[in-house]
Amino acid sequence: SMFICNQGGVKEYYAKGKTMPVPVTQSSVKLLKNEVKDGNLYCSFESGVSYEADRKKRSLDVNIGEEKYHVLLAQGDGALSYHGKDRIASSEPQALNVVQASVGTKSNLLLKLHGICMIAAWIGCIGTGIIFARYFKTTWTGQQVMGKDRWFAAHRFLMAVGVVLTIIGLVLAAVHLGGWKYNADQ
Repeated sequence: SMFICNQGGVKEYYAKGKTMPVPVTQSSVKLLKNEVKDGNLYCSFESGVSYEADRKKRSLDVNIGEEKYHVLLAQGDGALSYHGKDRIASSEPQALNVVQASVGTKSNLLLKLHGICMIAAWIGCIGTGIIFARYFKTTWTGQQVMGKDRWFAAHRFLMAVGVVLTIIGLVLAAVHLGGWKYNADQ
């Protein structure tokens, strides 16, 4: 079940996967309070847990006293559709019988480190290595480092560091996403 709250009230919907939400025909949702404060909409409501979808009566047993559930908060600006990137989800299942401010995404540290590694690799190292190969080939000759001209040693070093930073950046992104996930249908 999902609950859509707007200025007109709250409605209960059902959706499977990324399909279009279907309104629940016999919803027991009851709006307790609906207000706008500082530009934010706040809804307080109660709901039963049975719903009808796919022409079959379905029931969902929810034990908020003992079980934990993932919470997803999403917003939109028009017709109902898949929420896309404009959402916040709990990274761990939450106890719904405890009032706490713990809904949020997991840390973006790995994603930020991924971005730093990729920028350093492709703009810093690879770009500078290309400049050394293009413009310093004629001026940095004569003196050698490890048997090669200085321009080539600098070029080779920067390219190698760029490859290493790229690999580190890819690993950081994969760890942040929880591994490689490939689906040919998407």
